[in-house]
Amino acid sequence: MLLPGKTAKAVMVFTLNNDKPVRVTFEDPEFNVIGVKNYNVADKLK
Repeated sequence: MLLPGKTAKAVMVFTLNNDKPVRVTFEDPEFNVIGVKNYNVADKLK
């Protein structure tokens, strides 16, 4: 559990099969969405 106002770093590795945009959704322990981040994979490959 992360306390309010605190931050944590994390790393996750995925293998993608294409260069389409990826959306990552962050949820709390009760599965409520607490954040969404979109990554444009094609831009990162250039």
